[in-house]
Amino acid sequence: MQVFFTLYLILFLLSTVVTPFLPLHLLWRFAVIATFALLGALLLQQPVHWSDEGWLRGILISRLSILVLGAVGLIIVRIVFAAVCHTLEDRLFQSCDTSCFLDQSILALIGTVTGIFCTFLLLRLLGGIQGGIWLDIGITFTAVALSGALILAGAERWRTLLIASAGTISLMAFFGTFQTSNILTQAEALAAGKKWCLAAANDEPITSVDQLGYFSLKKGRLSPHLTLNIGSAEQRQTLNWSIRRQKFEPGYTPHDCEPVKNFADKIQ
Repeated sequence: MQVFFTLYLILFLLSTVVTPFLPLHLLWRFAVIATFALLGALLLQQPVHWSDEGWLRGILISRLSILVLGAVGLIIVRIVFAAVCHTLEDRLFQSCDTSCFLDQSILALIGTVTGIFCTFLLLRLLGGIQGGIWLDIGITFTAVALSGALILAGAERWRTLLIASAGTISLMAFFGTFQTSNILTQAEALAAGKKWCLAAANDEPITSVDQLGYFSLKKGRLSPHLTLNIGSAEQRQTLNWSIRRQKFEPGYTPHDCEPVKNFADKIQ
C-alpha cells in the first residue's frame, strides 16, 4: 500500500502546483484531482505514534500546508477576477477536446478513493468474524464479479467510478489474502525459536488461524490491531502488526498474552 500512498502523494503535489495556473475550465478539474489524491494519501498513510512525530515531520507538514494555502489563495483570486469581469460561467464550463477523457479520469480517481474507504469500512465492520482467508477470497471474487458486470453493462456516466471502486476493493482484498501467512511467517522468524504468542484488540487471545484474516482480524480503535509478544516477562519483546504495511513494527501499547513454544501449531 506504500506504493499507492506515494503515487497519491505525488499526484496531489503535482496537481496542487499546476492548478492555479491552468485555464478555468481545467482549474476546477485539477482542484478536484488534488483534493481526492490528498484524501487517498491520508487514507493510506501509516499511523504515527506521538513519540515518533519529530521536528522533521513537523517541518514537512508545515511546508505542505503553506503550499496548499498558497494554491487555494491563487485559485480564489482568479475566480474572483473572472467573476468581476463577468466571464466566470463561460470560462468555468468551457469545453475542450481533453475534457471527456479528463472527466473520466477524475471519476476513476474518485472511484479508487471510494474503494479504499469502503475496504477500510468493511475491515472495521467484519473484524471479529472468524471467516479467515476464505472471507478474504470471497470478498475478492465478489468485487471482481461486480467489476466484470459493470464493464459489461451500458455506458452510463458513473460506470467508471463504480468500476474503479469495485476494482480497488478486489485489489485490496486480494492483497489481504496473504495476511494470515505473512503474520505467521514473520512471527516465527522474529521469535527465532523463542516462545511467542499473538493477541488481538482488547487483549483477545488468538486461538484460531481464522482470526488472522485480513477482514476477520479484530480491529482496535485507539490501540493496535494485533500484538506479537516474544520471550519471557523479564525479556519481553513486543511488536504490533501493521495492516497497511503488512509487517510487524515496534509496539507501544501491547496486548497481553502468554508466550508458548510452537504457537502457530496450537492455532491451526
